[in-house]
Amino acid sequence: MSFNLIAETRESINWGKISQIPISDNFTEVELFPIPVEIGHDSTNSVGISIPMKNVNKRAISELKIVTERLFKDGFNIYELYHGNEVTSENFSSIEKLLIG
Repeated sequence: MSFNLIAETRESINWGKISQIPISDNFTEVELFPIPVEIGHDSTNSVGISIPMKNVNKRAISELKIVTERLFKDGFNIYELYHGNEVTSENFSSIEKLLIG
């Protein structure tokens, strides 16, 4: 099991820039993966964000905060897939509460 989010944009994704988000070898709890646009989909390009439940801890929350802030800067809309709610800088604390109380 894992806690999953999706970051969507209508812009072209610079995958080289996305791959630089994990800023050190110590970035180990959060996983990013591409979700390519498919024919017939609503023309959004997406990045999947996943935290394996065995990795859920304060460090994972810190890493997730780095990832989401970077994606917000690049114009992504982010949704957590547990409830389907949009994640913003203002409500990020609700993610921490959901994951670690």
